[in-house]
Amino acid sequence: MTVKGWLDACICIGPKPWDVAAGTALVRERGMAVLGPGGRKFAFGSPVLAAGREALANELMARWEAQS
Repeated sequence: MTVKGWLDACICIGPKPWDVAAGTALVRERGMAVLGPGGRKFAFGSPVLAAGREALANELMARWEAQS
């Protein structure tokens, strides 16, 4: 069975490793960004995750940080 999906970007607040590990690997494998606060590379334990094309992921993160 093959599963395919498509999104321009997403944001996840309060990500847990078991919820985002596989998706993080897939997004990075496809050359896209997975970012944490400040536009830094996402690491487990981060309070937020933005993923997608780098410019869009950075924009999502900036909007989230402006709301916080």
